[in-house]
Order: sequence, then C-alpha cells, then structure tokens
Amino acid sequence: MNDEKYYIKKYLELVEERLNWGESADWTNQDFEKLSEKIFESTNVSLSVTTLKRIWGKVKYESDPSVSTLNVLARFVDTESWRHFKQSLLQTQDSEIKCHDQLIEVNRVTVVKKRETKVVISALAVLLVVVGVAAFITYTKHKSSIPPVNPSSYSFHSTKVADGIPNSVVFNYNASMSPIDSVYIQQSWDPGRRTKVDKDKKEHTSIYYYPGFFMAKLVIGNQVVREHELLIPTEGWFAAIEQDPIPIYLKDEEYIKNRVIQIIPKTIIGHGVRMEPDIPVLSVSNVMEMKNLYNDNFIFETKVKNDFKRGASVCQRTEVMILCKNDIIFFPLVAKGCIGDLSLYITGSFISSKETDLSKFGCDLSEWTTVKVVGGKKNIQIIVNGIEAYRSSLPHSSLEVVGVTFRFHGSGAVKETRFYNNKESYNL
Repeated sequence: MNDEKYYIKKYLELVEERLNWGESADWTNQDFEKLSEKIFESTNVSLSVTTLKRIWGKVKYESDPSVSTLNVLARFVDTESWRHFKQSLLQTQDSEIKCHDQLIEVNRVTVVKKRETKVVISALAVLLVVVGVAAFITYTKHKSSIPPVNPSSYSFHSTKVADGIPNSVVFNYNASMSPIDSVYIQQSWDPGRRTKVDKDKKEHTSIYYYPGFFMAKLVIGNQVVREHELLIPTEGWFAAIEQDPIPIYLKDEEYIKNRVIQIIPKTIIGHGVRMEPDIPVLSVSNVMEMKNLYNDNFIFETKVKNDFKRGASVCQRTEVMILCKNDIIFFPLVAKGCIGDLSLYITGSFISSKETDLSKFGCDLSEWTTVKVVGGKKNIQIIVNGIEAYRSSLPHSSLEVVGVTFRFHGSGAVKETRFYNNKESYNL
C-alpha cells in the first residue's frame, strides 16, 4: 500500500471506468489527445500526450510522475490533491477489509452453529428487506420534500485580506436556509477548488496561490445559488515555479533585468528543482484592471523565447494565456517538429491540430519570437513572426481583458509586452 505504483494503477482503473473508452491497451494517440484536452478543460492545466502515455505505460519511463503532475490528475477525478486521492482510496480499502473480516466471522460461526446461523441469517435477511424498504420510502419522501432552492434566500460576498500573491480571501455567506448540509464554496469554475462549509456559519477563508480572474461560487448540493467576480491582481510582474499545493515564488531580482523577464535553469536549480527528467513549468503573469480594454477591441504584442531544448523539453513548449473576465484566449508555441500535438482554446472553443492546420505555431523559440493578437468585433487573429497563425470568430459578448500569463516548460523569457487600443495603452 506504500508503493506509489499501486495508487497509480488504481487511478488508471478509475479513469478508464469513467471514460468508458474500452481497454486502455487499445487506446490510440488520438484518445490520449482527447484525454489531455479533457484534463485541461477540467483543471486548466495542460498535460502533454507524452506525459499521459508514460503514466499509462505506453512509453517506457522508470521514474514516478512528479507531484505536480499527480496533483493535476487527482483534480481531474474531483479530489483536491494526490494525497487526498490516496487517502480516499485507503478509506475505501479499509471499508472493504472490514466487510471482508465480517464475512470471515460469519463463515466461522456457520461452521460452528450451522442451523442456528441459518435461522439468524434468514431473520436478518427479512429484517434487512424491511429496513431497506423503509429507508427507501423515507429517503424518497425526504427528497421530494426538499423545496426548490431559491437563490434570493442566500447571500455571498468576499473581501481580500491583502494585495499581492498569495492572497487570502474571506468569504461571507448566509446559507442557513439550505435544506441540506451539502453547502460548498468554490474558488473558481474548477470543481476541484470546492470546499464544504458549515451551512450555519457565516465565514470561510480561502488562499489563492496564483493571480487571475475567478468566479467564486456558493453551491448548494450541485446548484450554484450565488456567484461573484474576484480579481486577484499582481503588483507588476509575478513569476513562480509551478507545484501543488504551493508554488515556489521568485523574487523580482531573480528574473527581471533591464525590463526583460528571464528565468534561467540556474535560478530554478537554486530553488532545489531539477530540470530533468520532469521538466519544471514556470508561470509568469501580469494581471490588473484595464479600463476600456475588451476582447473585441484590443491589440496584444510581446516577444518570447525558450532556449531550454534538451530531454523531455525538446519541443520548447511555451503557452500564452490572455486573461479576460470569465474567459481566456490560450495558445501554445512549440518547435516546428512538434506542431502535431497542439490545442488552442479561443473564447469557448477547443481547436486541435489533428483537425486544423496549426503549423504556424511552430517556430524557433531559441530566438526571440514575436507574437501579436488582434481582437475585433467579429474575430480574433493570432499572428506569429508576422504571419497569421490562426483566425477565430468571436462567439461571446464583449469581455474585459485583465492581463496575461505565460507558461514555459523548462526556461523562458519575455519582453516588450503591451496591450492597447484606440483609447488606452498598457506597457507591461
């Protein structure tokens, strides 16, 4: 039970059962691409097809997955972290062991007192049927007696404790009218960030370890009764080495020099993080209120570089996320030979390289790569090194732009980043 491989095996069985795609031995590369997209859709974290294939044993790999990877996998099956997943599995195992021990005891009694046990078992069977029917009737009556949840009976507000990252948020709520005890506060759209609270209490505090825009929710059962916007801004640039539950935060002097953001392997190793075999993921953000800047009226420009190109980081994967209120524009940049395994998320739609030509997102990231995104009334255009890489229609209503996050696999650098339109200009 202390072997990590045991828990991973149980996890794979659970996911395969939920997906119902048949035996994983028969899964194709496309199946793992779909799984990668599902994980990103559920957790907002991207796990590569290669990583998933290693976990499923499709690619030979001696080391266990990193803790950060396991935490993402745990969130995909609605548990807070890998540790919590293992604990829930152990609880299930304990219940099974107890049931097994009880069955052994029944069998022992049967051998000693066969006739008496038959009588007892018959009586217990009748009793269980009666109790079961009564419980079902009681449950049905109780269920039908629960009135529809009226959102106006609930209140939900929040207050940020301080500026900067991490940031604690105090939620003030009133859920005393809830007909059930299943009351939750959810930090964002991600159900994995949901915490059960006492319906008769009034306050709950959560910690946000990353900046961004969140839609906090008060949930009764599975119904969202109240929600409100929550912006966790940065104070200028913010950089961290991603890991769960708490990332490693970098000081300004470790990555900002002459208006260039650059995180090098030496800095990462200096924080006790290895560069191989699991490539560290770096997060660089700048988030704030931007007046008069919307996804249907903005221009974004930047230059990025990722010159760490060895081992599992041969693709030099670099991700750009333009953050809007209640939506994102997400696209990756990779080495030219890696464009066959890409996915974009543009204002509500996933686009896969398996079905769309995304070859223009392949570039030489060892050199500075120019990126431009233009949001207009009808569409969004992504331009890489002066060439249109993708154009998408804009299905949603106008949403405020609040910042940008870059994610580098290995190392990375950013410079000359700005948002602007005909009214405002923000040089980050």
